[in-house]
Amino acid sequence: MVRRSVRAATLAKMAIASLLCAVVAASEEAAAAAAGADAAAEAGTTDAALVQSLTGEDLDSQVYRSREAWAVLVTASQGCPQCQTLEALLETTARSSNGLAKFATVDVLDAANVKALGGNLAQLGLPQLRLYVEPGQRNAYKKDEFYREFHMYSGHDNARAIKRFLQDAILKEAPVEVVTGANFSQWAEQVQDSGKGGALMLSTKKQPSATVAALARLAQGASIPVAQYSNFEAGSEEASTVEAIIGGAGEGVPRLAAFKPSEKTWVSLDLSTGKSTGLQDLANFLEADAGLDLLRSGAGESRQGGKAGSSGQAEDQAKSNALASGLVTSLAQLRDEVLSQKMPIVLAARVSGNAQTPPDWDKLRAKSHGVTMVQVHCDSLKEKEGAEHASATEALCPPADAKDLLHEEGSAWAVTEWDFVRKSSASDDEDEDLRGFDSGARTDSLTEARSKALASIPDVVMKLPDGSMLQNFISMAVQSHLLPVVLLGNKPDPPAMLVSAAAAAEGLALIAYRANPSADELQTSFGMPLGISVPQLVAIGTEKVPGKDELRMMISLYDRQAYGKFSYQRMLGFMIQVAQMTKDEDAQRALHAWVRTHGVSLGVRIQGEETGEETLSQTESFQSETGASGPLDDASKDMAVISSAEDWARLCPEDGSSPQLLCAIGFLDGNPLNADLDMQKALLQGSREKLLGTPSGAAKLRFMWVDATCHESFLSGFQMDASGLPTLGVYHPRKRIFFRMFQGLSAANAEKFLISIASGFGKNSETLDARPGFGENVDCASLPSRASTSGHSGAANEASMEGDEDEDEDDFLAEIRAEEEAERKRRKLEVKAEMELLKEEKRKKAEQEKKEAEAEAAAASAAKARRRRRRRRRKAAKDEL
Repeated sequence: MVRRSVRAATLAKMAIASLLCAVVAASEEAAAAAAGADAAAEAGTTDAALVQSLTGEDLDSQVYRSREAWAVLVTASQGCPQCQTLEALLETTARSSNGLAKFATVDVLDAANVKALGGNLAQLGLPQLRLYVEPGQRNAYKKDEFYREFHMYSGHDNARAIKRFLQDAILKEAPVEVVTGANFSQWAEQVQDSGKGGALMLSTKKQPSATVAALARLAQGASIPVAQYSNFEAGSEEASTVEAIIGGAGEGVPRLAAFKPSEKTWVSLDLSTGKSTGLQDLANFLEADAGLDLLRSGAGESRQGGKAGSSGQAEDQAKSNALASGLVTSLAQLRDEVLSQKMPIVLAARVSGNAQTPPDWDKLRAKSHGVTMVQVHCDSLKEKEGAEHASATEALCPPADAKDLLHEEGSAWAVTEWDFVRKSSASDDEDEDLRGFDSGARTDSLTEARSKALASIPDVVMKLPDGSMLQNFISMAVQSHLLPVVLLGNKPDPPAMLVSAAAAAEGLALIAYRANPSADELQTSFGMPLGISVPQLVAIGTEKVPGKDELRMMISLYDRQAYGKFSYQRMLGFMIQVAQMTKDEDAQRALHAWVRTHGVSLGVRIQGEETGEETLSQTESFQSETGASGPLDDASKDMAVISSAEDWARLCPEDGSSPQLLCAIGFLDGNPLNADLDMQKALLQGSREKLLGTPSGAAKLRFMWVDATCHESFLSGFQMDASGLPTLGVYHPRKRIFFRMFQGLSAANAEKFLISIASGFGKNSETLDARPGFGENVDCASLPSRASTSGHSGAANEASMEGDEDEDEDDFLAEIRAEEEAERKRRKLEVKAEMELLKEEKRKKAEQEKKEAEAEAAAASAAKARRRRRRRRRKAAKDEL
């Protein structure tokens, strides 16, 4: 009891002491915070400006949809002392970061914030410091939502470590090109010819700074290249060459130069004055002085990394973006983009200047199924078009005192609906069609207008009662030079989005619907594996068989991982991609004719008409909405070889620039003694050409091969060894999933394996713990096992050229035999050593067993002796009695 009382008293004293320490520490922290606030006030800045407090809505609008770097502290306003410590460190980091990132906190005690943050917060614990560096991406399944990958900080609790973490993340794989005197002129010429501008940092340092890297990441969204000329020496011959192009001879270093496209000249910002210059200063210079639009708030929605096309494509991009927002700002835009299509139209005209968007507008637009729903702001439209087009604007817009058709109070909106395929007037008066928007076409309900528009779309979908009709359907489509497309569904009638897509695709595709197909029909007619479920959208491309007057079918499946859930827009995007792969010239002409008529409203156009080399060009909004993208590989070029860590990072990046990318890797024995190497590479090339000729393969696969016996550490990263060579594997860099082909390497096996992966039916996959690393770069020819095959130098090569092949061959074979003999001896010694080790282990085991047996016998003997003594004592005691 005494001991327990003393212990309790001791614990009480310790608790009181801890409490006093906490109070003192809190007082010191409060004093430090007050001093920091005073200092910030004197400097003209406050912590509130440095570290923002964000809600879940703010995360979506400011962080996830941004290209700027954000450091977000996930914290709890109550019950988390460590959170307060990290908040103070975040403020210190923000002051010293010079604008590298924006800083914010999010309180998880608000349930809405927890939902926006995502992930298992309880499992990861608090506080969490998340660093968002890569641009946000649009959710493929929910187009109105964005997400953004982040790096989690797990270092020491000090501001310097946090700042270093921020700098390292920004510098990692930053899109900064380091130019030298050898390639500067070429880089500058490309910048000047692109019409977009570019930025060049002249620096005396070898590597780009984190600020330059952050600027490059910011400019990447607008496809504006940022480069650094390292080790720049003012007054040198190389400096004279550079300054002859960009100007600024005699100016200080470092300095930032930028090409101003509007004036076709270079401007520069002197950074050598010693004045602190941050990221925002550099970005403001590019925007204000060089006239470059960095698109700071635009997220990385493009599947092609945001690469812009020609000026015509940029123009169509602007048009499609305007249509995507649902707002028409001019009569010309309404005429060219809306009235030029045959799909039905619902137009909401805003009468008063301060009215809100009509109720359920966004909801109905999201499921419009091909109905074009647009808004017109009458007040601004009348002011813009003037009296010259007054009759057209009056037809579009009702009088200001007209009865409101959407709201109970006030005059706000009027809705007009046009049915499917309204014929344009033959009149030369460009406003004739616009005057057709009269009161007779107006309705008093947005829902009713949309329903009426949908009902006007004709149902041209062919219904296939059974699988036997499939061949007739395909023949009918091919003879008409149309793309055969079949939706395999589980309902008796085709969905509304398919009916709309079939009407819109008239002249491009012939579309059929097959209800409730059997598993056997799916496998035999469409090549689908057992167990696949419907609905499935199938497009059937064709190509001519070489040397024969017949066509070969290429079946392409709609991949929901690549395109997202079914929708009218995505179905059309899928059909366009498959049609592009079709080798039938008449079908290609039909595709181009269809795009000329209907492509602008979708974001697709024809390029190269003036040169006769016509190609299809897609805007970023079309790629984002449909999931479509250009091919990731070019079968006409040599297959890439992974020979260094740089090659691996470039060919198979994990940075999200190509979310669908699958890296098809041939693991081969690159030893010159491998007589089958060329045949194996040719086999992979054949599979490459075939797969890149399919939509799913072109949209996902990039082919490469590696000398796996040379780069064994890279091979082991995929949990394989040389005994399994040659083989083929597919790696998903973002998800770190690896698919391995276990069958022998043959053309048939490779194509079957790759088709299943590209179509989303891949098997034999495993998730790797980490991305396979390449390690140090290796000169494969210098390896001991290949030294004898790498050739001779100097006079030996000349002797070989003069006819000493036989002697070299004898030496070569002798060296091989010597190596093989040495290898046999080495293995023999290894086997002998293993046998000796086994014998030694067996002897030790026998000795141990002998000792244990002797110990057991001794114990038994001792026990027996004790029993005898006890019996003698009992007998002696009995005799005494």
